[in-house]
Parts: sequence; C-alpha cells; structure tokens
Amino acid sequence: MQTTLAQFNENQSGDRFSLQNTEMLRVRLEDGPVHVRRGAVVAAQGDVEFADAGMSGVDLVTADGPGELFLGEQAHYVHLVHLEGETITAAGERLLACTSELECGVTPVDGAGGLVNARLSGAGWIALVSDGPPVLLAVSERRTVAAARAVIAWSEQAQVAADANGDGPGPRLAFRGSGWVLVQPSAV
Repeated sequence: MQTTLAQFNENQSGDRFSLQNTEMLRVRLEDGPVHVRRGAVVAAQGDVEFADAGMSGVDLVTADGPGELFLGEQAHYVHLVHLEGETITAAGERLLACTSELECGVTPVDGAGGLVNARLSGAGWIALVSDGPPVLLAVSERRTVAAARAVIAWSEQAQVAADANGDGPGPRLAFRGSGWVLVQPSAV
C-alpha cells in the first residue's frame, strides 16, 4: 500500500505532556493522574480509568492508570505551560488538561457574564486551547482590554476586573499592573 499517513505517526516522546501536532496533546499517565476536560479524550491506550475531578464550574475528570491519552477539542490549537511555583488563571472553557499536583481552584470575575476561571498554582503542566493562534500581550499600568470570551489565561501579576466602559458586544475584561494575558482571535 502506498500512503502519506506516516507523517501522522504517534510522537514517541517520554515527556508527560507532548504535542502530537498543533491540535493534539499526548499525555503519559505513568507519572501520576491528570485532570482533563470532559469530552476531550479522543483516544486512549492502556488501562486508563476516569473519575469526576469534583471542580464545580470547570468540567474536568481525573484520568489515572498505566497508559496514555490523546486530547483535542474541535481542532483548537494546544499550548503548553509549565509552572515552576507560579500561579496563572485560565478561562475554564480553555483549560484542556493539568497535572494533578497543581493546586486548582475555581475563581469567577465579578461582572464578566458568569464565566468561570481556574486558578492554577504550584509546579506542573497545563494545556490550554485556543480557537486560532493567540497573542501574548504584556500587561502594564496602561489598561489592556479584551473580550472576556477571547481571554485564554493571565499571569498572577495582572490585576483583572470587568470593564465598566465596555462598548462592544458581550463582557470585556480589563487588565493592569504587570505580567501578561493570552488572547485568542475569537470571542465566541
């Protein structure tokens, strides 16, 4: 048989989180359980078990057991972040997976239209998804405003509040201080 399918061979990386391509994440479970977005497991190998992660507002399940997961969501771009004692906040609908050793809590932003965010801190891996290639904006004392549904994540140093001066459709978030905010090119 002649084929061009070899370009899609599984990535054999020994890393806990590794990109198969720009839209799919491979997760090795040998190093412990991982929290994954419900419905994002597109394939699994091995003896993997799932249980509810118990996070109200962020729909995660805990995957554990000897094996590997392949995660994706609507062919969105996957972005990896490794925390080393830092804290970030991620939009709950943009969190694809995180290692279980991270502290994870739910934190809303008042006036942001009921969007729920996950506050992640400690040391471990996070996988985020974006609808298109995002932009990483530096936050300074000068106000940075983004559509709430376009915001993927932001650093702990950034101060965030609902934008009271919003003139566009839907809620907007305003950032000040320092740090960064990751914004996707879609507010849907």
